[in-house]
Amino acid sequence: MSSHTSVRARAPRAGSLLLVVGVSAACVPPVNPGNPGNPGNPIDAPFAAAAVTRDGDETFALSNAEGTVTVTGPATHVGGNTRVVFWHTNVAPSLDHQSCATWTSQSDGRNQQGAALRIQVTETGTRAITVTKNVFAGVNWTFNVHLWDTAATPGVRPTLYQLELADTFVRDGALVPLPWRMCARAIGSRVEFVVWPLPGNQPAWNDPAYGGGVELPADWMNVGYPGWYAGHLEPGEHLTFNELTPSP
Repeated sequence: MSSHTSVRARAPRAGSLLLVVGVSAACVPPVNPGNPGNPGNPIDAPFAAAAVTRDGDETFALSNAEGTVTVTGPATHVGGNTRVVFWHTNVAPSLDHQSCATWTSQSDGRNQQGAALRIQVTETGTRAITVTKNVFAGVNWTFNVHLWDTAATPGVRPTLYQLELADTFVRDGALVPLPWRMCARAIGSRVEFVVWPLPGNQPAWNDPAYGGGVELPADWMNVGYPGWYAGHLEPGEHLTFNELTPSP
């Protein structure tokens, strides 16, 4: 069960499907420790990537064209459960940092975007904090914070934090279309995020209509990279990110 849960608003209309709060790690398949492999093929400079879950031999392509990053799903079908974090190789690791990006397009609502913080890749595995758009049950107006460690069993802890923002992302009974922009930051023992539809200026970090935050366990005070997250891409599906701005 989630150790922290925050509910901003009810579903937009009677009969709408609500996410079951406190989704456990049992919903997430473990990474295959015998086949970590290269999760991206090819990966354009200046990015690097690592998998936090790997579905068979799935690989994502990551292209960078004039500041627009496109992550494309595998050429052949496996299962769609590969999840990757990626980062700028010319940004130094740090303890406190921020990651922002605009989500400009997606093939389907089940495709998953997010921010990644304190990405740490070693010979034994990958650790990362992620803040992601929820895709379970199609409830895309909810956002989740997870802690990933592929060297551990299981490779992801239960949902650390979950926030529903239906008042912001559902209008007249329909999900607000992209583009959306997310900024997430790690400061000491705390992770915070804001996410909002464009156009519009970045909300205040403490504005409950657009985001929230949570305290981290003591063992997550590690130096790492600020970056981004992509997951759940079927063959040929894609996500595009723009204005990717990591900062210490």
